[in-house]
Amino acid sequence: MQPLDVHRQEAGSHTLFTGLPLEPIYTLATDVPQAWLVRPRQAPHDLDNIQLYTIPPKDRADGIHAIFGLDYLVIEGHARDTLTSTPPRGLQLQLTTKSSTVIADTQVVANLGYLQFRAKPGVFQLEIRPGRGREVFTMESVGNSGWNSPSVEEVGSEITLTSFDGLTLYPRMARIPGMEKEDILPPPDAEDAPSGPSIVDRVSSW
Repeated sequence: MQPLDVHRQEAGSHTLFTGLPLEPIYTLATDVPQAWLVRPRQAPHDLDNIQLYTIPPKDRADGIHAIFGLDYLVIEGHARDTLTSTPPRGLQLQLTTKSSTVIADTQVVANLGYLQFRAKPGVFQLEIRPGRGREVFTMESVGNSGWNSPSVEEVGSEITLTSFDGLTLYPRMARIPGMEKEDILPPPDAEDAPSGPSIVDRVSSW
């Protein structure tokens, strides 16, 4: 088998590959920071399925061009229940502007209390969404300054997204007195349990 004669050249913000085989299916994607959410704005071809042999030789010689745009930055984090030091599974959070307009919302998952918003640079308020979550928890800290961030009473619930590196939050949730044993979602076993009588119960009744 003959080695492929593929060459790569860097020219400013452009990368040029020559000598590529025509048969494979290629993908043109971006290598960007994890906090960036980008998408193609202008692209004459399906960038996930580039088939060079279907492109006329003249167009192929000009190369595959695409313009990508940065749509959002990622705000992510890990929330915890200060009473149990476990994730407040199912807790819904939201980002609001100074005028109380909701711009994004998310739900805390059981895996490390992970949460994620997509937003543009700015100053926002991190809140618990109206509903069951506000019956069980209050926001003790938005976690804007790390794991041991100051409380909401000290610095408020404001978060700032000013870097292209995104933002990582570590919110702390305090339980409302009397709700120490309450959950927002039913236990996993209860979710998986059948709603009606089991097969054994039905057979026994026969």
